[in-house]
Amino acid sequence: MSTEMQVKKLNAEVKKLRKEVAEFRQLFFAVPEDNEGEYKEVFIKKITKRASSGNPLKQFSSKKDFLQHVRKAG
Repeated sequence: MSTEMQVKKLNAEVKKLRKEVAEFRQLFFAVPEDNEGEYKEVFIKKITKRASSGNPLKQFSSKKDFLQHVRKAG
C-alpha cells in the first residue's frame, strides 16, 4: 500500500473517531435541554395562576366546540 493510500485511510479513521467522540460527549456530558426552549417567567406565573383557580375561562361541551374555539384563537 502506498503512503498516499495509508494517509487517506488514517484520515478516514480519524474522521470516524472524531464523530464517535462527539457523539459520546453529547450523550454523557451534555446538559439535557428543553427542545421547545425556555418559557418566559411571566407566562408560567399566568398559567399556574389560571390552573390553580377553580374557575375555568371557558368550558367546552364537545370536541367540535373546542375545535371551533381553537381555530378562532389561532
